[in-house]
Parts: sequence; structure tokens; C-alpha cells
Amino acid sequence: MQRVYFGSRRQISAVKSRFLLRYFSTITRRFILIFLSILSLAAFLFYIEFPSYGKQRMQHLLCPVLQRPNITPNSSMNSAYHLPNIGFSSENETISNFHYRNYSDFKLLLQSRIAHRLLHHGELPINALFTNPLFIDIPYPSCDGLWLEFGVFRGESICKSANWKAKYCGNSSNPVFGFDSFQGLPVDWRPNYPRGHFSLNSSATSYVPRNVQLVAGWFINTLPSFLQNIDHHYRDCSPPMTYLHVDSDVYDSARDIFYLLGNRLVPGSIIVFDELTNYPTYDKHEMKVLFEYMSSHANFRLRVIGAATPMYLEPTQDIYYQSVAFIVV
Repeated sequence: MQRVYFGSRRQISAVKSRFLLRYFSTITRRFILIFLSILSLAAFLFYIEFPSYGKQRMQHLLCPVLQRPNITPNSSMNSAYHLPNIGFSSENETISNFHYRNYSDFKLLLQSRIAHRLLHHGELPINALFTNPLFIDIPYPSCDGLWLEFGVFRGESICKSANWKAKYCGNSSNPVFGFDSFQGLPVDWRPNYPRGHFSLNSSATSYVPRNVQLVAGWFINTLPSFLQNIDHHYRDCSPPMTYLHVDSDVYDSARDIFYLLGNRLVPGSIIVFDELTNYPTYDKHEMKVLFEYMSSHANFRLRVIGAATPMYLEPTQDIYYQSVAFIVV
């Protein structure tokens, strides 16, 4: 039988030593890598949860400031003209709860303010803001902050605001968010507009521009989580409302909007109500919500940007133009 020699004891010991050295070296490297990874993750989580170090700098970088885009329409064009009295900054042109005592006074006050802001040729406020003819001195929305529309339906108005935003703010600016249940009215509104009216499949709005994001569901269910995600994106800095389009029709929906967004309305915010006035029972819905909100916020002041027609206190039938645009001052 042939004997197999594996070497002397000294050679075997040297091989074992090299093997153990290589083994422990590999284990050590892996341990160091794991330790550094855990340390990096802990530092990241600490910064997210306790961002006091550099938080002010982060807010300075991320929290939007309402600065309006520089838009100068060609004043030589026949389509470019001044808004009536829009440059008049007297306290008598504002609306606040210091100017009225009750709901009746509020409606009379608003009627007076609208009378001084009638747009030329019955122009709708949404068109005055976002489509030609361009008004020379209209207070356009800022490119930053939140652009939200409530009540998208077929997407006609949100297309106008989104196209304007893409043109003047750039394709890299934040999107316009459109909220709609697409199940119609949540409750009965008025004669011929029962619960479920305006029901529409969300695919009907598939043609909206790329910078539009639709949020399907009832406002009270979708808006809280949406705002939470937005605030997290801005490092817990609550971005203000830049443009708010309220086309919710009924009282309950409009109330939910102002309950959740009222603290984000700041000087410079643009608010457009689609059905504020000029139909029977108008004072039970969007108008009532506006009155209640202003009555509970002493420092909140509005100025009318424009309306297409005068406000009728007791309309007996629908008047086509019911929308009014405001700016927070």
C-alpha cells in the first residue's frame, strides 16, 4: 500500500494559520460593512425624525414662497385691457368680518364688491386668469405652492389652469391636482340636481395635460392623506395654497374643503368659486361656507378679482354666470 504524505506538522500548521487569517479577515470586513450600513441608516432616520439640524435651511429650500410669474401682455393688442378698479387698494374694497354683522349684511357687501369688479364682455373669471384675452393687471397665481381643483367633472377648467401653469411656470413645476369622486353629487343639491348627478367615469378625463394629477374619491376621505404626503415631501413644512378652485356645488363638500385647507390660505392665494351666486338656494351652499369661514377668522380678508355678471340677491332661476374669483389680501 502506498502512503500519502501531507507534509510536516509545521507545514500543516502554516496552512491552518493562513486559512484562519483569511477567514477572520473576511468576517471582519463584512462586519465593518454591516456596521457602517446600520450607522448610515440610523443617521438618515434620525435626520428624518429630528431634523432640527438644518431644518430652517431645508424649509428655506423647499417651502414655497408665493411669487408671481412675470407676465406682461402686449398692451397694444385690442384683447389686452385693465381690470375694472383692480388696482384700487382701498380698505373699502376688501371683505372681512369687520364689514358685516350677519349673513344678510355679508351678501349685500359681496354684491357691492362684485359690482365694482365686473369683467369686460361677461368674461368668466377662469378665462380671465388663464386664457386670452389677457388682462394687463390681473393678479396671476404664483408658480409655487399648491394648485388644487375640487370638482373636475370633464376637466375643462383644470386643463386651462394646467396649460397656463406649464406655459408660464415650466414643465418642471409642481402639478395641478384635481379632486373628484366621479360618483356625482354626494347629496341632493337643488331641483333637477339630485344625489349622483354629474356622475362620470374618471376615464372621461384621460385627456388632461401631463401636469395634472387626479385624486379620485370623496374629499373628506382623500384630502387628509394627500396633505400628509405633501407635508412630508416638504419636510413637515405645510405649503400654502396658491390656487384653489371650488366647484363642489353643495355645502357639505365646500365645508370639508375649507375645514382642511383654510389654514393654508395666505395673502396672495387665489380662490375661484364656480357656483357662488345667481341660482335659487345659492345662499345654502358655497356662499354659506364662505360666510362661515370668514366669520370665524377675524384676520382673513378677501378682494374680488372679477365676476362675469352682477350678483342677484334673490334669483328665481339659474343665471349662467355664477362664478367669482378672489384674492386673499
